[in-house]
Amino acid sequence: MTFLPEDQMADIHILRQDYARALNQHEADPTHLGKYQALTAVVARRARAIRMIHDEDKMSVRNLSSMFRCSKAVIREALGNYVE
Repeated sequence: MTFLPEDQMADIHILRQDYARALNQHEADPTHLGKYQALTAVVARRARAIRMIHDEDKMSVRNLSSMFRCSKAVIREALGNYVE
């Protein structure tokens, strides 16, 4: 597994926390538009981070799913039509 510098891993950790917070708020009240928009923004931010790490560091789907603590399907969706 390729390891990223500690400062980049800290950024990923913050992104995972932001995603979890937005998802919890959305699940608590899915009808509230602001919470949905916040979740959508975090999902887009996470996808950009996944694509950037994949492009720059050639990290595999498996490693990215471990790093972002999500399924390989989520990673593949973020990468578009990428197939491992």
